[in-house]
Amino acid sequence: MTATAHGCADVATLLEAAVTVADAPDVVVGWARHGERVIRSGGTAEPPPLPREKLRYEIGSASKTFNTLLLSTLVADGTLSWCTPAAALLAAGRRPDSRRPDASVLHLATHTAGLPRLPADFYPRAVPRWATNPYADYPAERVIDAFLRAPLRRRAPGSRWRYSNFGASVLGHALAAHAGLPWEHLLRERVLAPLALAGTALAPGGVGGAAPYRPAEPERGVDEHRGALASALAGDPDRGGAATGPMGSGGPGAAHRRDSGDRRAGSTGPARAPGGAPPTAPPEDPGRAARHGPAAPGSTRTGTPGTAGPGWDAVGHGRDGLTRVPPLLMGGFAPAGAVRATPHDLLAFLEAQLEPERTPLEGALRALRGPVLRRGFGHRHTHTASWFHRPGDRGPVLFHAGATSGQQALLAFRPATGTAMVALSTRRFRATDPFPRVVHALIDDLP
Repeated sequence: MTATAHGCADVATLLEAAVTVADAPDVVVGWARHGERVIRSGGTAEPPPLPREKLRYEIGSASKTFNTLLLSTLVADGTLSWCTPAAALLAAGRRPDSRRPDASVLHLATHTAGLPRLPADFYPRAVPRWATNPYADYPAERVIDAFLRAPLRRRAPGSRWRYSNFGASVLGHALAAHAGLPWEHLLRERVLAPLALAGTALAPGGVGGAAPYRPAEPERGVDEHRGALASALAGDPDRGGAATGPMGSGGPGAAHRRDSGDRRAGSTGPARAPGGAPPTAPPEDPGRAARHGPAAPGSTRTGTPGTAGPGWDAVGHGRDGLTRVPPLLMGGFAPAGAVRATPHDLLAFLEAQLEPERTPLEGALRALRGPVLRRGFGHRHTHTASWFHRPGDRGPVLFHAGATSGQQALLAFRPATGTAMVALSTRRFRATDPFPRVVHALIDDLP
């Protein structure tokens, strides 16, 4: 056995242990480094018709990393500035309140715009559907209106960090208004298609990211793009920035070899390469309905990229791990949490972060790597413009977690070792949940 094969065997053992402990109907944990991938899956439920690693999972708030990459591509093209005021893009003929400090698109991306987690008028309509789909009945127009009507803030944008689904959603709508395209179309064109993420969609049973990509103009140089963000975050008076912090550098990573298996089914086999042909659904199993109930609204079978995405959408479950919940509908908050993707697409997305020079989005990806702000007691918590950032013995780990009404996700990568990890679960978060603890520890144990 070669050293590489031996290393993958050790990784497989760690992944299988995490799957066993996670305690959810469906669990998938994947690792990638320097051209290799290992994926293990299992769960407490009977295996679905397709292997779990070919299902598409809701990633919740980890969708924000796709949204900030979209912003970075527009800045890299020179069509937008990090310091462009969001209200100027959204006002559409309205006269902005001159007394209100302008929150920039970068403030929205870094949760420093001074906005609450959600608009004040969101809750009355959402409470009756809080356990299933609280966002579905709050459209984009209402999100935009709530932002433009927001009361004067006590703190200037850039002076305080406050996590905000509201702000991330406003950012997406501001980018869409700037481009004159729906946010979903823009994300497919600018992010999903360039990275060949055909197994990623923005709605249950939605279209995968196979639209052609036509850049408006050549991307600016990496150093120029990174310098613009650094100047904005350092408070350059010519750019109107407010937050502070240095920018980071690149790192290694790629993907060629694949190894996947379902712990419950005990199978292994080759996986679809990023952007390759999606798997074909097996013949209809007459016993499926008896075992799993009717197919969920998001469980759409497909055969070609760009129609409804590969395979079936994974079905989420409540805190008890038994009650099925409907697919997430994000309404006007889609930029904050609408992405659903296969484990292989998510690993491909992380591999792009690790080796941006192998993608069409090099400058945009590199700009999102270095820490740009610090917060908390003693400024212990650091963030890039896209990722949470924590120190580690083998180099910093960049990560983003997400949770929906019935699923959880963690995306993480370590540039110093070229390691990427994806962890997915189809059980709603609960106070005693072992999944977050296990997968956050796993990234430190993996080579």
